[in-house]
Amino acid sequence: MAIRITELFGAKAGDDWGRHYMGIIKHCVLPNGQQGVFGRIDIKDSEHNEVACASANSREQLGVKLDLLVLMVLDYGILDLKANGMNSDTFGTNMTIGLS
Repeated sequence: MAIRITELFGAKAGDDWGRHYMGIIKHCVLPNGQQGVFGRIDIKDSEHNEVACASANSREQLGVKLDLLVLMVLDYGILDLKANGMNSDTFGTNMTIGLS
């Protein structure tokens, strides 16, 4: 029997713990060959049904990126910007957002 361990990971919008979302974190090999972490946060509430994904070299970096993604989805309508031809490069990050 194979056992796969997946950790839970949280992200929040700014300092607002009322807008806190849970997801998963997995350890992975990044495209550059280094060990890293990958996180996926489900942003689901009465107004949103999105998924935010990011990779980083450490949990700390991943946490910062996912917090920023949640903030961009909730407060800045990043998905609306993406539909108008803007992408994550606009914000100087290497993060992606996908619709669920």
